[in-house]
Amino acid sequence: RFSMFLTAFSAVAGLYFAAAKLGLMVAFVHSSVTTVWPPSGLALAVLLVFGWPMLIGVALGAFLINFSNGLPLAIALAIACGNTLQAYVGARLLAQVTDFRRDLSRLRDLVALIVLGAIVSTLVAATVGTLALVLGHRAPTELASSVWLTWWAGDAMGVIMIAPLVLAWLARPRWDYSRRRGLELGLLFATLAVLNLAAFPNPLGALSTHLPLAYLLFPPLILIAIRFGLRETALGLAGVTAMTVWYTAQGVGPFARDSFSESLIFLHGFLAVLSLTSLPLAARTTEQRKTEERLRLSANAFDSTADGIMITDPNNRMVYVNQAFTRITGYTAQEVLGQTPKLLHSGRHDSQFFSDIWRTLDKNGYWQGEVWNRRKNGEIYPEWLSISVVPDEHGQRSHYVGVFTDISQHKQAQA
Repeated sequence: RFSMFLTAFSAVAGLYFAAAKLGLMVAFVHSSVTTVWPPSGLALAVLLVFGWPMLIGVALGAFLINFSNGLPLAIALAIACGNTLQAYVGARLLAQVTDFRRDLSRLRDLVALIVLGAIVSTLVAATVGTLALVLGHRAPTELASSVWLTWWAGDAMGVIMIAPLVLAWLARPRWDYSRRRGLELGLLFATLAVLNLAAFPNPLGALSTHLPLAYLLFPPLILIAIRFGLRETALGLAGVTAMTVWYTAQGVGPFARDSFSESLIFLHGFLAVLSLTSLPLAARTTEQRKTEERLRLSANAFDSTADGIMITDPNNRMVYVNQAFTRITGYTAQEVLGQTPKLLHSGRHDSQFFSDIWRTLDKNGYWQGEVWNRRKNGEIYPEWLSISVVPDEHGQRSHYVGVFTDISQHKQAQA
């Protein structure tokens, strides 16, 4: 068991170190401060999925990358503590969110991740890291505000870009596409790559000085979000971010300016708009598809059950009946939708009987008992009926669900 934990800690530390190396390749203001810090998103995702013990791996990776970057031991330790504390605070805040789902299968989960994980928790590492660099005389005091802002924005973008990708990938690691869907996704990714290359100085980038050309990346990314979902959108967004940040760090492309502050404003503004447009749309698409799948399963379950089911609106008019309803009563859905259950009344029950049913529903929200109803052909039959009140999100009654079983054979056996 100890060797298993040691392997896990080492893997997390190694991934953190590798992601940090990639981030430091595009450092703007300071050799230890980068425009996008991928380890921030990686660390948060690892804690959310694998739990608090992974903090050891995060702390080890954070210390190794800072110490190997030429920082003194004390400063490297201070920054590593800030990075680790940031991941802990982000995971702890998200743990307090009611019913937070780490697969980000709902839009509210992604919003919570962005607000608490990307905007709030990143204040910790930015503050601790800036203080460590300034007090350790590794950054001039006059640049403290620029270092802090760049640090915070870089960590925030790292969470936005990397955490959804890791969480969505771990939730659905298999590429379960049909041949046609796989080809469609490949074409969209290829289009995204070509447009991204065209936005920067290279053989494909003849129009690279025009800022609007970069915004041509929106249509294919939006299509990926609509057609596929969060995992594929996060992957495409990560590729766009890597290429855009790399070229901007080299001082070329539509976001490169003479002032690094101006470059950061243009770059982070573009990436923020791109991510906050595509990721919520992808999360909403994923949520809607899961809802549709649940509704489809529910409809199949309703249609395959042997019990008759009818659903009425608050005015007691039928809005849904299943196949068993048609088999038992003889009425088709087209004949009863919009009608009230009075259509089935046999005449054997007086008004007091139905008043008692409604009184029980008002009091308990549920009633069950034996009822005599009439089929379409006029035959009167007994059924065991259960009625439930379905409330809406405000606690008001939204629908009634009736489930009944034909007990004619049971009655005959009793006779």
